[in-house]
Amino acid sequence: GSKTNQTNAIADCYFGGKTNSVSRQFQFDAGLIYDLNKFVKGLSFKTQFAIDYAASYDLSYDNKYAVFIPTWSNYNSNDVIVGLTQQNDEIVSGHMVMSNSKYRQTISWNGHFDYDHTFAGKHHVTGMLLGNMYTTTSSGTYHRYTNCNLGLLGSYDYMGRYFAEVALAGVHSSRLAEGNRDAISPSFTLGWNIAKESFMNDSFVDDLMLSASYSDLNEDIDVYMGDQYYYLYEAQWKTSGGGFSWNEGNHSDITYSTIGSNPALDFIHRKEYSVSLRGSFFNRLISADLTFFNSDMDGFIIQNPSMFPSHLSGGINGSSFKPAINNNIQNRKGIDFSVTAQKQLGKVHATLGVVGSYVKTKYKKYDEIVEWDNLRVEGHAIDAIRGYNCLGFYTYDDFDKNEETGKLTLKSDLPTPKIGGTILPGDLKYEDVNGDGVLDTNDLVDLGTWSSPLHLGFNLTLKYKNFTLFMLGNGQFGGKTVNNGSYYYMSGENKYSVNARGRWTPETADVATHPRLTTLSSANNAAASTFWLISTDRFNLRKLQITYDFPQEVLKSKYVKALSIYLSGNDLLTISKHRKIFETSVGYAPQTRFYNLGVKVTL
Repeated sequence: GSKTNQTNAIADCYFGGKTNSVSRQFQFDAGLIYDLNKFVKGLSFKTQFAIDYAASYDLSYDNKYAVFIPTWSNYNSNDVIVGLTQQNDEIVSGHMVMSNSKYRQTISWNGHFDYDHTFAGKHHVTGMLLGNMYTTTSSGTYHRYTNCNLGLLGSYDYMGRYFAEVALAGVHSSRLAEGNRDAISPSFTLGWNIAKESFMNDSFVDDLMLSASYSDLNEDIDVYMGDQYYYLYEAQWKTSGGGFSWNEGNHSDITYSTIGSNPALDFIHRKEYSVSLRGSFFNRLISADLTFFNSDMDGFIIQNPSMFPSHLSGGINGSSFKPAINNNIQNRKGIDFSVTAQKQLGKVHATLGVVGSYVKTKYKKYDEIVEWDNLRVEGHAIDAIRGYNCLGFYTYDDFDKNEETGKLTLKSDLPTPKIGGTILPGDLKYEDVNGDGVLDTNDLVDLGTWSSPLHLGFNLTLKYKNFTLFMLGNGQFGGKTVNNGSYYYMSGENKYSVNARGRWTPETADVATHPRLTTLSSANNAAASTFWLISTDRFNLRKLQITYDFPQEVLKSKYVKALSIYLSGNDLLTISKHRKIFETSVGYAPQTRFYNLGVKVTL
């Protein structure tokens, strides 16, 4: 050891004591089923109770030990230790210490009455009355998490042709004020099996179901602000030192409001309706499913509502008397679809499936006060990319040159850049969207969305005798991303990537693919803009597998029931204009392709 290093790994292992880590789990569940058919025909009751408990802790003997600092000397041209200086003393306490104690306990219960009966052979009625709850207690968490629900479900169908269903869920939340903690979440569904109508007889339609549903679900998962989940409905105050001085130096702390009271704070409402059409055709040759949906998440929490006067906020220490209220609305709408076709083509059985979804999002309502329309969030996508419209590079024609000093000055008829850094030829030039003569954050615009609206997937299975070929692929289209980070935003003493080869210089001004290099940080060039924007459109071959199943007559074994061998590969191919970018990993593990040769034996 030394004076600065008085422990080491080897000494810790041999002399530092020992630690036993103890982990205990206890799980218990029990259920009962009651057949109440003799009281009410078609009625039954089921209930279940469960406990899941986990605890862990460390028991340790912590000893202290001495280390010795060697004194080295050269003796006959050899370095040898000529003395040792002891640091600390060896102490064996013999006392066991408990540490890192933690636990988690979940208790759950559910019970439900079920009813299922058909009247006169035509009217089928089912129902359920459900109650369930669970509560989780964890070490270090003051407020345990509790979820409690009541549910009522009733459905009716007439000869499998017309359907109706009603569901009511009673929910409770301790995140809201008393008197406002309970709510009913209703949902309604109507269905029509068109294929069972007489006018569909002897048609190419095997099955065709049309259904529509509406629901208004109450949830409290999103009732929070920052890391605070409870008591948002109450007025809250904080105390801060360093307040006012009075009475010849006596000090008074500051007590200030951080949020006003709002006992009417409510659940977030998920209001959704959908229309679905699904069926099969041509003697099960084709199966298809199409659903249109529209969903509003209504009532997201905001803390600084603009409808309240400004003098209620912005006081000492950022104090505010404005309450948290339900306001913002997020809208998502789109379609989900799937088509599956299967056909026997000679000796080959082929199955092809295509699935997809197209989703558009926007803020239907958003609390904001903006001076310029291009900064408005309401009406734009939830995951919109905000950036600048890039007009190319600044050139020497954009500057006036002082003949005496050689200094370049941006021409007066151009907008004044205030995004960051000193502007010179080769830097990125942006559009003054609001026309105020200044390039700053007020010129940000919507460049697209991070997520892709359209997602597609396909699967293909071909079977020929004992061979099976399976392919799985997916694609995404319509999304955007911004090439950012030090791999693209190169400046100062950062490592420069291959992109530096396309840097702007006076000689390469017409063909440059990257801004000028600078020894200074260049916030202007490192801003999100259309210059760095690329499409994330891509198609991926996710899996390809060939399998051979040995026929039973070949096995001739009473021990082996089935034997197959397969060769598969994952992530084999990416088709995209920007494939090289997507397959480049910077700062973390490289991407890989996976190949697998396997044998499956069933005994």
